[in-house]
Amino acid sequence: MSGISLVARLSECETVLKNTHAHIEKHDSKILTRMTASQIKNKLVEISGKHSRIEEIIKLIGSRDSIMKIMQNLHKSAIPMPADHVKLCDNVIHYKDARLLVVQGYMNTVWAIADNITDIAGRIACSYSLDRTNPWSAKLVSTFVAKTKEKDGSQTAYPTSALLNASLKDGFGWPIVLSYVIRNIFAHEGGMTPKGCFFDEDTISSGFRIKDLAWEHILEQANNKGFDKSMTRAPEDWPWPKAQDDLRELLLICNREMDDALGILLRSACDAFKSHVAYLYGAK
Repeated sequence: MSGISLVARLSECETVLKNTHAHIEKHDSKILTRMTASQIKNKLVEISGKHSRIEEIIKLIGSRDSIMKIMQNLHKSAIPMPADHVKLCDNVIHYKDARLLVVQGYMNTVWAIADNITDIAGRIACSYSLDRTNPWSAKLVSTFVAKTKEKDGSQTAYPTSALLNASLKDGFGWPIVLSYVIRNIFAHEGGMTPKGCFFDEDTISSGFRIKDLAWEHILEQANNKGFDKSMTRAPEDWPWPKAQDDLRELLLICNREMDDALGILLRSACDAFKSHVAYLYGAK
């Protein structure tokens, strides 16, 4: 762990982009016009202008943490009758339905944060055609930690720099892919796996325990994507404490590690961008 929160990293990146944006607008654009294609400055302004988006990402982190609090205290919303029902937003619903709703909301928010951050980082760290109005959005798994093979399967290419890819995959790949697999189960399958339901039971007493077959499915999917338990800097020994017994405990570790990876990724990209702009404008 870096010891620096994702919110702190994002605040640092916001300042870097804001200052770079001001630097670009302050200096004579003819410097760039003489050096390279005229649309370069527009791209630099577009990227540096993403500082305003970071504030909204920070708000999403607050939303994510609020949803986790609801998840951790969901059992406290239980009512005497009918059995295994809870009161959520003044509505009496079955525990399994409330659990599904909060997990879906949580996982969608976790990956919305990741998608927003990687989109900004990807505009700096990945290649795309400058004549495209809306460049493709970089993704944490498919762009920054996964490998993509050629159609014949004989070669491996990286959508970003090989060093960045290897650093993120080897240091954070395992928690990232576990979270990714779980997100897909809830976002696309409604909490179902090919081997059955995700959770052990539908009762309040079962909490957030993952069914044995669902746990096997998660690990198989992670391994099939080219990741293994060695790809992490998490201090906890695998299997992580209570990982299968309580989805919330698993996600807290995954998201702590993902936050670290995302903070490193965006700060690295923003620092590179700042230096690039400075040198373009003649810094010694």
